Amino acid sequence: RLVGRLGKPVETRFQLLVLLLQKEVADRIVARPGQSNFSALSVRLQLLANCKDICQVAPSCFQPPPKVHSKVIVIEPIKKEDCLNPVLAYRVETLLRMAFASRRKMLRNSLGGLSSFCDLENFAKRAGINLSQRPQELSPSEWLEMAMNWNCAGEVKKAL
Repeated sequence: RLVGRLGKPVETRFQLLVLLLQKEVADRIVARPGQSNFSALSVRLQLLANCKDICQVAPSCFQPPPKVHSKVIVIEPIKKEDCLNPVLAYRVETLLRMAFASRRKMLRNSLGGLSSFCDLENFAKRAGINLSQRPQELSPSEWLEMAMNWNCAGEVKKAL
């Protein structure tokens, strides 16, 4: 809610958000490709903002102490003019939903329902993506590149 969605950033833009979150949530937001906690949430937020770790906060810092650890992160939303257009955001969302629904599967299997394997291989190849990779191995920019190379509007509608 603070930064919006991929296709619809918030109208009232913050210059900088400093948040105290449960450590597991914060770790997902700032995770890097290849890390076990890298998820669709990581990709979405990193396409909307620059996300950085600041520090951990122990339960002993609170009264009464919670049963979870906390973390402070900084989220700096990107400029409004750098936000994704709605069509591209829709494509990224579709790809993320399909791929991360089966995060342990290779992309060739999790995205297999998008189109024929030949078409899938072609748009992945144009994006420089290997379909043997798993969803958490692709960076936000690679997801964006893949969505830009998925250029058949009919395929987008068929996927949903």
